[in-house]
Amino acid sequence: MFPTSNNNNNCEEKQQEKDFCNKRRIVAVRKLSMGHQRQSGDERKFASSLSPDKARAGHRRLSIPERSLLNANYAILRKSIDRFEVVGSFHSCHSEAYRNFLQSLSCYDLSSVHTMIVMMDSELQIQKAVQLLSSHMAPRFAVIANARVDGQWAPFTVTDCLLALSQAHRKLDGQLGEQTLRFFIEQIQSGRRLISVDDQTCAWDLARVFTLNRVHRVPVFNVESFELVGVLSPRQITQELLKLVSSGCSLSPDLKSITLGSRLIGIWGGPESIATIKEGQSCAQAIDLFLEKQVSSLPVLSAKDGNLLGVLDKNGLLDRLFEHLGSHQTPERCFRLMEETPVEDLLSQTRRRTVSPNCSVVDAMRILTDDNLISSLFITEPTSSSPSSPKSTNNEKGERLCGVISHTDILSFVINNDSQ
Repeated sequence: MFPTSNNNNNCEEKQQEKDFCNKRRIVAVRKLSMGHQRQSGDERKFASSLSPDKARAGHRRLSIPERSLLNANYAILRKSIDRFEVVGSFHSCHSEAYRNFLQSLSCYDLSSVHTMIVMMDSELQIQKAVQLLSSHMAPRFAVIANARVDGQWAPFTVTDCLLALSQAHRKLDGQLGEQTLRFFIEQIQSGRRLISVDDQTCAWDLARVFTLNRVHRVPVFNVESFELVGVLSPRQITQELLKLVSSGCSLSPDLKSITLGSRLIGIWGGPESIATIKEGQSCAQAIDLFLEKQVSSLPVLSAKDGNLLGVLDKNGLLDRLFEHLGSHQTPERCFRLMEETPVEDLLSQTRRRTVSPNCSVVDAMRILTDDNLISSLFITEPTSSSPSSPKSTNNEKGERLCGVISHTDILSFVINNDSQ
């Protein structure tokens, strides 16, 4: 450990530390700790009042071998009240920077201080559960308590809302909504398990959970009490990666200079490779495609020339459907609207959904993180044809679909580059 006292015996060690700081470029990626290390307002004020020289000169402690730190070009520092803790180090132009940085963060660090989690009882009716989740602000995720006889919990997401609507519409079963969530879990969900992590899991392992399971939300439980402390998405990890990239470190791969098209990050190809839907198709057909292709967004293409008219996502579809239903929410009226409403009437024109192949990875990350409701971006190229529908917006006129990228695709790219 570096000394923190003012004893004369430690002057030589302090001078060594000072020489090290002058010789090596140390980048402090600030992250206030949570829980027992969480700082109050007065403590943060005190910490921010410390001069940079005082904070750098003598208040550090090591949680990695000192030899590893001395041989590294960069260090990752965690600031506490009166000191910096060195939690990681890496060499310039080495891909392990991303891994070491994310391994220095726990899921508890990523969890919001103020988190609202929707909890449902397994005896709640399916119809009421769908109405409750649709009235909740996106991202929509709920945990069903007492879901099984063994006491295990189960997830309930916007995908489950669409699954319930699809099942009722296919069977024309208006009574399905009166069944309980326990029935939904056992008979419709087919016993799907809740994928979760504990609060001490590092962000790197959490990223692997997202990429391997292709899920959008993961609950975080306390490792000791097993209490639910939050729900995380890939967006939180992307936000932390942006902090690392903006720190000025020499990183490999350099996400600022790499474009989506140069590495073909995400899924590339036309409608034959990417799930799409044509204008004129119904809301019910869109729901079936969401469930069949297991995607969160569907590009709506012109029936005439295949140009992109807009992007429909699950949350937007559910919002528009319940707007059309209003207060008169009967199963029969819901089925009729699902059959009669074309997908172009469900499009939202307020969000940026497309980027070009020349867009850098960092710019795509910023667009994805700036809007909590966007889970994917579609990569398009301009076409010479004129817009074929008045529904198309200015930034989506004459665009040909050539790829799609999500938070998970970016995390997968970072993880795979580290393992090479």
